[in-house]
Amino acid sequence: MSQDLPCTLDLRLYDAREVTRLVFAVNAFTNATCESVIPGMTITFETLPHRVLIATNFPEGFRGPATLARCAAELPHFECPPPLDEFFTSVYEAEGQDGELEGLPAICPERLDCSEWRCEPEGPFVADRCGDSDDNGLIVAKDALLALRAAVGIEQCAPTLCDVDGSGGITATDARSVLAYAVGLSVVLDCPPPCTINPP
Repeated sequence: MSQDLPCTLDLRLYDAREVTRLVFAVNAFTNATCESVIPGMTITFETLPHRVLIATNFPEGFRGPATLARCAAELPHFECPPPLDEFFTSVYEAEGQDGELEGLPAICPERLDCSEWRCEPEGPFVADRCGDSDDNGLIVAKDALLALRAAVGIEQCAPTLCDVDGSGGITATDARSVLAYAVGLSVVLDCPPPCTINPP
């Protein structure tokens, strides 16, 4: 039986762009409260004509990518916990220092915490992690092998996990980067956002 249980959801700006104002919505959060994790930034709710979040007062020169907000809500669901891909955002407006931005940046659910549910066997946390090819919460040499197998068409891997250079395809270069990361080298993994940036 479905019941309302508490969760928090982190929202991330994926684009490396300077922003001063964002207007967006999260599909499942009709009665959520959201707090900024960026010092000085303000998040408010408005209805225009549907419920949206408006992020303003960004620090001067702020640029993504960065986690923007942590939202809390009670979510109805039959599963424990709900999968992260059930949440999607719609970005409606974006402004920078010089006015409206060309093209909307991607704001996506980054991490869902339903630890209050105390559920098994899946555990309380769900997150997309770039480079974690088998999606088990760890990045090890095996993930590089899985990425390589995906590059040659033997395995399937989501771009949000295996396209670690954000090139639009999974290649041997992605596998090499995952291996370098797994052994502790200084490598930046930059997968594409795990959500649609335009309204559905």
